[in-house]
Amino acid sequence: MDAADQERFLANYRWFNQFFEDLRLLFEKVGKALSSRYDLEQPDYYYRKPDKLPRIPQFYVMGVGGQQFAVQMFAVFDPSILENQRLFVPEPSIVFVVHGDGSKALYINDYGMRVIRNDRITAEAAADQAFVGKTRSEREWRFSAFQLPFDQFSAGHLLDETLQALVYPRIDAFRAQLSGG
Repeated sequence: MDAADQERFLANYRWFNQFFEDLRLLFEKVGKALSSRYDLEQPDYYYRKPDKLPRIPQFYVMGVGGQQFAVQMFAVFDPSILENQRLFVPEPSIVFVVHGDGSKALYINDYGMRVIRNDRITAEAAADQAFVGKTRSEREWRFSAFQLPFDQFSAGHLLDETLQALVYPRIDAFRAQLSGG
């Protein structure tokens, strides 16, 4: 590897490591904030590990749940998982999926990924660019989902303001629906 390639490789390596460290810190802060505001369990985290080839994961997810609902926060890196559906813009972003089974905060294939991939669900637009819907299967459950750009969580945006303006109101609206309000 020549010096220029080595320098570019190391710069990319450092950038990705810093990005994932910053993302981990963001998810920890959001998880703690959600846990505190809604009296939820401590958050758990997950990303798919490749079987044989090292690669950047398609997504990273934080799940946090409680008595009545759960929140799954996805950092979507591979926009191809957002293709072939009509709910989200196919771009790297943050997707929140809120569902009514609080004990299943990290059941991502059964909940969040079904919504993201538009897999046996019905959904309609709700207020504030969120979607609400339910599954089309023998075990029906309701959800709300919304997408935010990564930029909304980057430098220049205060996390508390983003949560207050864009995240909490959407979760609160879904919780009101769950309780019949």
